[in-house]
Amino acid sequence: YVERFAGAYAVLLRGGLGVDAPVKSILEEARRRIIEKMIAEAPELEPTPEVQAALRGWIHLVEGMALDWIEHHALDRNTLLDVLTESLWTIVETATGIRPAGR
Repeated sequence: YVERFAGAYAVLLRGGLGVDAPVKSILEEARRRIIEKMIAEAPELEPTPEVQAALRGWIHLVEGMALDWIEHHALDRNTLLDVLTESLWTIVETATGIRPAGR
């Protein structure tokens, strides 16, 4: 999505529409649902404040790195995905003390 709609993605997250209260509300709702889905699909995760804050932070990391990637393409797409995936495991492990299965 980011690659295909780079211009719209950047405008949405960098300001422009993103500062509009209704749009900001939609973005926050989308982030909340992503976190709920991540927790629901990882039975070892409890929806504690630590886990929820960590996942919110990770989503912002994803958004920030995606914006950087759109602008610079310093990493190839697979490397970007690997960095983001590894960072998710690290954040989850730090927030919970639990190493996800298969890691």
